Amino acid sequence: LLSERTEQMMTDFLTAVLGSVVATYISPLFSLACCYQLPIMIGARVIEVRANIRRQAKVMPVEENAHKLASIALSHMATIKAYSLQHRFFQMYDAALLPVEHARRQQSRISAIVYAIQNSLVFFIYMCTFIVGSFFIEYGYLQPFDFLRILFLSQIASTRLAIVVTSVNDIVRSFVSSTTLVNVLQEEVPVDNLSDAGLTPGEFDGNIRLSKVRFYYPTRPESAILNELSLNIKAGKTIALVGPSGSGKSTIIQLVQRLYDPVSGRITVNGYDLRDYNLSYLRRKIVPVSQEPTLFDATISENIAYGLDPLEVTQERIVGAAKLANIHDFIISLPKGYNEPCGEFGAQLSGGQKQRIAIARALIRKPSILLLDEATAALDSASERSVQLALENATKGVTCLMIAHRLSTIQNADEIFVIGAGRIVERGNHNQLLQREGLYYNMCHRQITE
Repeated sequence: LLSERTEQMMTDFLTAVLGSVVATYISPLFSLACCYQLPIMIGARVIEVRANIRRQAKVMPVEENAHKLASIALSHMATIKAYSLQHRFFQMYDAALLPVEHARRQQSRISAIVYAIQNSLVFFIYMCTFIVGSFFIEYGYLQPFDFLRILFLSQIASTRLAIVVTSVNDIVRSFVSSTTLVNVLQEEVPVDNLSDAGLTPGEFDGNIRLSKVRFYYPTRPESAILNELSLNIKAGKTIALVGPSGSGKSTIIQLVQRLYDPVSGRITVNGYDLRDYNLSYLRRKIVPVSQEPTLFDATISENIAYGLDPLEVTQERIVGAAKLANIHDFIISLPKGYNEPCGEFGAQLSGGQKQRIAIARALIRKPSILLLDEATAALDSASERSVQLALENATKGVTCLMIAHRLSTIQNADEIFVIGAGRIVERGNHNQLLQREGLYYNMCHRQITE
């Protein structure tokens, strides 16, 4: 729009203006009589432009839904093949595009009608112009040669202006298409990940305090996840969060990372509110290992050191982190060792291998606060024991907040908080909670019997 299209619009517009000026100079009266061409030619284009704009605004959301469906299908192709859902997704995609097809057909019909009218109008306008011109020539107001000059100049002016209107249609369509992008860019987000403002204190000991925190996800304001939850984690301690699914355990970790801000209440680390910290600094100090780790399409070595300064990360540090995560022996058994590619989303590795590489990626950063969300869930029993021992060694002196459904992995935690319906219903160490024979006791008993 800012290059070829704009240049062509300016050319057509100047041609129409100059043609009209020259025609008016030759014979102002006859040029005025020929002005009826402009509203006829431009009016037909305006009708087409308005119809296209309305149709484009209706079609855009439908096309977006179809694109989302295609993206989901391509991202989960293995699952779709496993359940033989290819034909089902094809039908869903086809149904999603039916409104677009109807809109395009209607647009084509309107464009065809307008195109036919415009072409037929040319001959109608010629006829009317010849009739008017014959009277001017007959009564001596115009010479035949001047009549021909004005005829062609007026035709060129009206045709070029109609083309300019069509170009305006393209511009308007572009503005309509960019509306979503502009809205995203102008939207005020509560957590600005690109902001350089905030505190960057030299000391970061890892004390975490949640004070009467209430939270619900923006897309589900009617469903409260945390209800006046208060939690105090001392620096260097290992704290475990347990409870049924949906009780708010993972939400607490997301709030500590400041992926969201609480609706009410405060979260402080090292005495400062999370919202006062520089976000980039905060996330260098707080390192998560999620339940479903994400690996990039790079080598194993690059994935472990991802995001760190390549000049500061030595191969010895990478190997040390891999040994702590009990993945070193597997890596050196590969043909290219640490230079072996992981594939897109870690497709070349098993779930347990991806999990251990993610643990190594966290440990190499030497975090002040380590967040483990089911970090050993994808490991077999032997690997889980070795990785659990490695994590215990690596988290000495580090504040560690872990979530586990497999309660055997958190028995050595300094304190265990049992979460239920967004509140803390029990707290204590493993033995204390068993003696109370409450919710934690029932969970342990259920896992043992299973």
